Amino acid sequence: MHHFRRRSQLLIHRLNAFSWLVTLVLALATTGLFLAAFLTYDRLLALAGLALAFSTLVLAIFQRVSAGGANCPLCRMPPLGSKACQKNAKARAFLGSYRLRVSLSTLLLNRYRCPYCGEPTRCAVKARPHEEDRSHHSRAVPNPFR
Repeated sequence: MHHFRRRSQLLIHRLNAFSWLVTLVLALATTGLFLAAFLTYDRLLALAGLALAFSTLVLAIFQRVSAGGANCPLCRMPPLGSKACQKNAKARAFLGSYRLRVSLSTLLLNRYRCPYCGEPTRCAVKARPHEEDRSHHSRAVPNPFR
């Protein structure tokens, strides 16, 4: 199972997964609000739906732009971005969306399977070796302050 190399990469990936889910929920809420405004002929409800649609659009643009920064640690493809590449045979969609499955498993299970390379990735930072483990070099100088 692969890990992220830096904490900033993990933070960007989690933020992107959260913004994808919020965008999806806001899009569903906007649709419901417009449907309710249409059925009740309420102009104020339609204006609220228009404001919600604008905020959904802004968040969707933010998510689309920031999706390029959240890459898979192995294949370097953005699993939360839409690419025209072929998906791996191991990749599974949830409700017809690969990004929904990646974002839900990232936030709920703390791991995901990349739809492009098919490899599982744990949402954790890779442990770095300690300084003592790297002191096997011939030119290593012991630290007198330990």
